[in-house]
Amino acid sequence: MKICLDPGHGGRDPGAIGPAGTKEAVINLAIAQKTARILRSAGIDTVLSRESDVEFGPNEMTDLRKRVETINATGADYVISIHADASTSPSANGCSFYTLPGQGLGDILATGIHDRVKESFPSLAIRTDYSDGDPDKEANYYVLRWTTASALLIECAFISNPQEEAMLNTTAFQENMALAIAKGIGDTIGKPVSPGSNQDAWAKEKQAIIEWGLLHGLINPKSDGDYEHAIVSLTILYRYHTKFKAVK
Repeated sequence: MKICLDPGHGGRDPGAIGPAGTKEAVINLAIAQKTARILRSAGIDTVLSRESDVEFGPNEMTDLRKRVETINATGADYVISIHADASTSPSANGCSFYTLPGQGLGDILATGIHDRVKESFPSLAIRTDYSDGDPDKEANYYVLRWTTASALLIECAFISNPQEEAMLNTTAFQENMALAIAKGIGDTIGKPVSPGSNQDAWAKEKQAIIEWGLLHGLINPKSDGDYEHAIVSLTILYRYHTKFKAVK
């Protein structure tokens, strides 16, 4: 069983650019690389469509065609195309999953990853469409349509939303999104990924603290994603908040 992770955009094509100047292509690659490391450590054969900030062709159509050719040449069974969403509305938020119309193995993979992302990010909006019985949305994106592998495209969050752009920039968010994607893949192919150590648990809590602080206006969004000082001051408040919420 082989997995191909496809970090969207790259090179001359930065993808969407956030209000603070974050390039989507850079975020996509960072999450894909972290996901690959987790999958490989679990013994899952994993390749990336690109390993650095490069394009596949001189224009959009050639780039997409060469990207798909590269993915197909890997012989992967599943391909996960990793992106960050964008909108003209700065308040648009959340994570989405896309597969081809109809039902297939990509839908099963989408459900597996959706469940893990929802579990890992309780404060992150999950944009779903249950009209056909599962949480993914349907689209005829080129990468979904022309790859020979069962395919899924995930929009991890809205880079056009200042708060979510700030989250996308944090190592904690990237690591936890990567772990959620990896666990969802493992669940789907019957090769569970280890839940991780206490260090993983702290990384997950740190991301929850950052997410909570950003969403409640307790942290100012920073383009460099460095929130270590804020985490120190917010940890006690966050733990009190979650404990009080649980008691209620």
